[in-house]
Amino acid sequence: MNPQPKKKPTRLKGKDRTKLRIKVGLAALQRCQLCGGYAPIYDQDGLYNPFVCGQLRHVIGNGAGGPDTEENTEWWCVKCHTDEHAKGTMTTIRKRSL
Repeated sequence: MNPQPKKKPTRLKGKDRTKLRIKVGLAALQRCQLCGGYAPIYDQDGLYNPFVCGQLRHVIGNGAGGPDTEENTEWWCVKCHTDEHAKGTMTTIRKRSL
């Protein structure tokens, strides 16, 4: 019996990733889904700045096979997302309801 090859997760790039980011950010009302702080989709100049704007946070990380989908992403502020990576916790704290 041959083992089945591991299925690659859906990884979005370019315009498709931007569309997902906007959709998840709007669904969260531009609020961090962890702390509730303001996490804008765009900065004051109308541009995406990863050091200021909200970020997609994967419930199941890409490295663990998690896809880039609405169901597997949350909208977090830069501070919460950076803190999670720095602490190495990477746990599912809560998932927004659609």
